[in-house]
Amino acid sequence: MPKVIPAEHIDHWMWQAIYNDGSTLEEIEDDGTLHGYAEIDQNKLGGLILYPLIPGLPQFAVQLGNGRRLIFYRLRQRIGALGYVASDDIDIVHQHQGPSFQVIGFQRTVNDTNFKSLTYINEEGVSYVTDEDTLI
Repeated sequence: MPKVIPAEHIDHWMWQAIYNDGSTLEEIEDDGTLHGYAEIDQNKLGGLILYPLIPGLPQFAVQLGNGRRLIFYRLRQRIGALGYVASDDIDIVHQHQGPSFQVIGFQRTVNDTNFKSLTYINEEGVSYVTDEDTLI
């Protein structure tokens, strides 16, 4: 039976958290139940995979461990707003216009210096890797 995608999920990808013990948490369960990013147990997290919901789009993943901490958010442009808003707030989701971006990556601290790697993914699956928060 195919996965039920709720109408409020407008993104081209869904995430799946992979825990160190092999268990998983999917953003969208088979019955359409949605899970929020805040439900991910960061202490047990070994990685995150973005699965495409549209055939032909690529899959993306980030592996954690060795002091790496997950970075994941979605950028959406609101109607009448300049710039982008990082939010899964339902009001912003339904007011969104123009392209949205999935942002996946990690950060880690080495000798009191924070390092990060971010991959910005547009709706066509084109990705941009950077260490900057201000790609767009």
